Amino acid sequence: MSGIPNWVEQAQHAILVSPDRSPKD
Repeated sequence: MSGIPNWVEQAQHAILVSPDRSPKD
């Protein structure tokens, strides 16, 4: 818990996994 919101971690992970695509598309 570094004080980072959950949506931030999800957003960063989504960008790392698929920078040109949405995982929930």
